[in-house]
Amino acid sequence: MRNNSQPSQNGEKENASSPKIIAERLVVPLDPMVKCSGLSIRACNGHINFSAPTERVCQSESVQSAETSKKSGMKHDIGGNCLSSPQHYQVKKRKFEIRMNRSSFDPEEFALYRRYQLKVHNDKPDNITETSYHRFLVDTPLLFVSPTGDSTFPPCGFGSFHQQYLIDGKLVVVGVIDVLPKCLSGKYLFWDPDLSFLSLGKHSALQEIGWVKGNQHHCPSLQYYYLATIFTLATR
Repeated sequence: MRNNSQPSQNGEKENASSPKIIAERLVVPLDPMVKCSGLSIRACNGHINFSAPTERVCQSESVQSAETSKKSGMKHDIGGNCLSSPQHYQVKKRKFEIRMNRSSFDPEEFALYRRYQLKVHNDKPDNITETSYHRFLVDTPLLFVSPTGDSTFPPCGFGSFHQQYLIDGKLVVVGVIDVLPKCLSGKYLFWDPDLSFLSLGKHSALQEIGWVKGNQHHCPSLQYYYLATIFTLATR
């Protein structure tokens, strides 16, 4: 039989489901996508670290896609998806919003969290209470620090936040995050189980990476993105 464990630095073997091994395996498929976002990625002691190096933009794929489209006559959307049929232009437009709120209890968020835990993680209804939710995702040891208006703060300030993703005004995703002087750390993510086909976890990760890059001109010390949520999901 194959032994899935790997030796650690002290000679002991690590279980294949340990955060360290999971992080090292996840870095491989994420690397191409992250490089195209102008970031670098590496596994370190059970965490996946994203960092923003000096200016570097992945243009080869977009240039190649543009050349292919020009030759074939096909049109592509901003995500590179082929719009080969006129039906793509007849799809109803949706309003997409992202709101950044300070960590607090929101009944709509709790209702979405309850549905997510029941359908995705098969939790028992009795285990999903407002008290447990409050303790897990609302209470925080971080003190909120208001922005001062200078170049050392992002507009939201520092502290714990809930990023709400809405489609046509309906709450579909909540990302629980900490914003610190050097990083954005993802604590947890829950989403509408009926929309799992949209790969909302991947989308939120890209949005959070984009948030770090977009706020570096407000707060130059922002360099890292910690995707802690993925280990919570992978080890349950």
